[in-house]
Order: sequence, then C-alpha cells, then structure tokens
Amino acid sequence: MSSDTMLFDVTWNDGGQRREERLVARVAPLGDDVPVFRAYELDKQFEAIRLVGQASKVPVPQVRWYEGDASLLGGTFL
Repeated sequence: MSSDTMLFDVTWNDGGQRREERLVARVAPLGDDVPVFRAYELDKQFEAIRLVGQASKVPVPQVRWYEGDASLLGGTFL
C-alpha cells in the first residue's frame, strides 16, 4: 500500500537506431487506498535517490524522471 511497482519493457527509435530497455516504475497509491504516509511525495523521493547516487558511492537505482501527472498511470510515478 505504500506504492505499486511496475516492470516493463520499452522500445523506441533514437535517430534511426532501435533502442530497448527494461525499466521499473514506482507509482504512488490511489487516493482511496489506506495511506502508509501522510503525504506521498514521489518528487522528493526521486530527488533524494538522484542526489545520493550523484554525491556518493552508495548503490542506488538510476532514476530517469519523475512524472507528476497522475492521469497517466493512476498516480504520480518515478
């Protein structure tokens, strides 16, 4: 109930070259779920993970983007 995790593959064309990647999305829970946190601030989680990875040798996943538009996957996501 703290978040949903989605595993997916993406394929796109990058300047005529086919690119593929396996990605993971962390999606904020729906508004009617029982919240684990008072406020679910994925934007701050994204920034914390990014900064730790940038400023230290602590192993963290590479974060690519934060999306604040909940209409795309049912919740904000990173």
